[in-house]
Amino acid sequence: MLKVILILHFAVFLSGFTGVFGRLITYDAFVLVYIRFIIAGLAAYAFVKITHKLVKVSFKDKLQPRITGAKFKKKNLLFSLLNILGLLLIFNLDTKYQLGIAVGMVGALLSSLYALFNGRYSHHKEPNTVVTYQMLGGFALVNLLAPFYLVFMGTENLYYNGMDLFYLFILATVLTVFLYFLVVGLSNKISAFTLSLTFNLEPIWAIVFAMVIFHEQSELNFSFYIGLVLMISSVCLQNLSVRRAK
Repeated sequence: MLKVILILHFAVFLSGFTGVFGRLITYDAFVLVYIRFIIAGLAAYAFVKITHKLVKVSFKDKLQPRITGAKFKKKNLLFSLLNILGLLLIFNLDTKYQLGIAVGMVGALLSSLYALFNGRYSHHKEPNTVVTYQMLGGFALVNLLAPFYLVFMGTENLYYNGMDLFYLFILATVLTVFLYFLVVGLSNKISAFTLSLTFNLEPIWAIVFAMVIFHEQSELNFSFYIGLVLMISSVCLQNLSVRRAK
């Protein structure tokens, strides 16, 4: 179990770099996501084809997954509340971050649902195939949204930038496809709650990397460190409870 937890934390550590690349890439959000899914979808498909790991998925399986019927645990609620309190303290309840916090909360909810679905769907299934279908599904979705983007935003944000494409290649291959391979591979070995709670440390790593690379530590205050302690404590306590249970 220790090995699984270490792999999980390595995946979270890697995910912290996504914020760094998001800062380095000059494309706007939609163009970034669009190109990222193109590269990720092609990379995932190429990998499973070359390694012969692509497994045919039935139409019934494509309509899944369903939310698991896991039992409610009071200690998990406590860990979640500690994590949320820590997150709020990190942003110091500042009104200028209201939109960012709201978007982050929605993202956390969707991420939790993703972990729940993967825990149910990827059980006894080839994780590389699951990731490939997810990447191709994301690419199909952004293609459906692309015409609306062009109508409202025009083409001025579409341009060639060699460094942006290089950063996007790293973001799409290492920090998307490889990272998702790790996460989906873990989803049938640990609970969705453990996966979701631990991944809440992603913004912590992103802030640490921003401090080191962009020297933005001057923007941090005392409440940030209190929040940091609460978030790390909630994850450590939960991971410890998982080890003891095993």
